[in-house]
Amino acid sequence: MTAGNSSGAECDREENGEEELEGEEAAHNSLQEVVNDVHLEANSVASGRRTLHTLQLCVHDVLKTDKNIKSLLNKVRKIVNKTHTQNMRLIFKNSSVSLPKLDCETRWGPTYDRLESMADKKSFLNQIGLANESLLLLEENWEKISEVTETLKPLRDATFVMRPS
Repeated sequence: MTAGNSSGAECDREENGEEELEGEEAAHNSLQEVVNDVHLEANSVASGRRTLHTLQLCVHDVLKTDKNIKSLLNKVRKIVNKTHTQNMRLIFKNSSVSLPKLDCETRWGPTYDRLESMADKKSFLNQIGLANESLLLLEENWEKISEVTETLKPLRDATFVMRPS
């Protein structure tokens, strides 16, 4: 009876094993169908817009919720606003340096552009920051600007690629 029970148990295990394999195969087939559907949808304009919108929301959410990034963005925004005053415009113009770009708080693309334009003007801003402390950023802030722009660059590029024509 023990032998019969063991062979019955083995038979049950074999059946369960076959059922597991069938279940795995069915799951694989279902997954493959989903992947195929995603490929089909990825080619559609509506899906591209949804993907782009989701990407935009994700980046915007990180920029607005990360306290360190939010603090950095506020510092940079204040500096950029100060550079757009009449006296500062003259200093930039006389030095043949373009002004840092203004941004729009509700959109992350212009925020990226502003950070990138600030990074391009780092040495000039450090020079004038010696005379006007309100325009001076610490090296750790410059490093954070570089880190954020490097992180966002592929996403910024992707938004241009994914934009509907």
